[in-house]
Amino acid sequence: MSMKELLAEDCGGRNPLLDAASHITRDQAFRQENLKTKHLSGYGTDELMVREFLEESKLGQEALMRRPPQSFQMQRLLQEVQEIEGSRQNIVQPGPSVSVITRSQPSSQWASEFLETAKEGNWIEEFNSQSNYGSHQGAFQDVWDTAKEMPLASDLLQQSETWATEFAEATSSVNNQRASEWVSEFKNEDIWDKMETDWQRAALDSPMDLPWLEASQSEQRANEYEFSDENPLSNSPNALEVGKQRRAEGDLSNAVLLFEAAVQKDPSLVEGWLLLGITLAENEQDREAIKALNRCLELDSNSLEARMAIAVSYTNEGLSMQACKALEEWIASNPKYSGLINPAGKFSSRKNAESSLLSGELYGRLQDMYTEAARLMLNNEIDADVQEGLGVLLNLTCEYKKAADCFRAALTVRPNDARLWNRLGATLANGGNSEESIEAYRTALNLFPGFVRARYNLSVACIHLRAYREAAEHLVSALNMQASATLPGKSSVMSDSIWITLRSVLSKLERRDLFPDVNNRNLQRLVQEFGA
Repeated sequence: MSMKELLAEDCGGRNPLLDAASHITRDQAFRQENLKTKHLSGYGTDELMVREFLEESKLGQEALMRRPPQSFQMQRLLQEVQEIEGSRQNIVQPGPSVSVITRSQPSSQWASEFLETAKEGNWIEEFNSQSNYGSHQGAFQDVWDTAKEMPLASDLLQQSETWATEFAEATSSVNNQRASEWVSEFKNEDIWDKMETDWQRAALDSPMDLPWLEASQSEQRANEYEFSDENPLSNSPNALEVGKQRRAEGDLSNAVLLFEAAVQKDPSLVEGWLLLGITLAENEQDREAIKALNRCLELDSNSLEARMAIAVSYTNEGLSMQACKALEEWIASNPKYSGLINPAGKFSSRKNAESSLLSGELYGRLQDMYTEAARLMLNNEIDADVQEGLGVLLNLTCEYKKAADCFRAALTVRPNDARLWNRLGATLANGGNSEESIEAYRTALNLFPGFVRARYNLSVACIHLRAYREAAEHLVSALNMQASATLPGKSSVMSDSIWITLRSVLSKLERRDLFPDVNNRNLQRLVQEFGA
């Protein structure tokens, strides 16, 4: 809108700007509320406007509070609703319900009306006239004729069986001849010897091309006992007897060297291999002990002492299945109890040979055999070996209370057996009775002061009782015993497990300053600190 239109008047009308001014001047709201502008001195224009706005708002609120309450205008609302209802002209009215129709018209009449409608309708003819079925009927007929000419599945199956019979008859004679040749070749041991020789030659000629064969041969060599490279006692006369004397004195490390010298001079010396394995186990070297004891059993499979000793070493190494096999072989090799073995259920040397997991079936059979052997009580005497084997077996399934009872029963027959006292102490410690186990370990050490394994087990019991200083002293003493025969420039005789345990104890003692001495195997520094 232009300014001219605001100021000038149209014909017969008033000026719009004047109308707006008159509207403001005639505003009834301001007049009714008696709002008057007050001039406040001392305030600027902006502040004055704010003051006026606040006062007007306050007055407006007070006026609203003074107004009498007004009732809701229901009459006006009713009038508006009637006007809205009157404007609806195309609203669909609901029809009668089904019940009304049913009451007013019988069902028979519905059926008659439906049939009459169906008779009058020609929907089938209309569908046929609108569809193209007639144009495709010829194509459908051709497909159907072709399908009828194809052979049935039963005919194909019969034909395939005929082919199979003809093929079998044609090749039966050739197959029988070849099978006979294969069986003859398989039974020929010369072929296997030749094949083994060829594989060995191939591994030597091109080891990079056959790494799996080299790994297999390395594993086989790993199961063989490795002698010390530089044995200062290798030329000792009568090494076996001297080794027995050193072992009795508690000098296990030098006894091991003497027994090695004895079996090197005579590899078929069964007693030498047996004492070597037992002494290695007493010196906390179970892995090497297993190798020596296996060699002993290869030479004498009926050695009961070797069977029991290797079962204990397998248990210490966590090889439960191998321990069970050794315990079963002990029963089978013992003429007193061999009748308890069931040949049909005997443990196979090949089945599960590589597994260390305990078989429930094998364990149950072994437990029954050893329990029956213990009940026999030949000559009304307790068989300490049977009780010892049963105690080892119960340790495999963590039945420590029963195992401890078995070792106590064996000690009634052999009270001066240091190894039995050590096994009793280990069983008590595993069952949570560390305080009681210490007494058993001390008894074993009193009988056999050089018993390194008992000394190590005693340190572990002290750790469980949080006597860390005493544990460190026993560990250093055990290492010092092992180091008495350490070869120049080598520390392999000392057990790694003892060093690892000692490092853990030093951490508990907050003696991290001694960690470098442990890492460098500086035993002299540790002996000065803890004694030996």
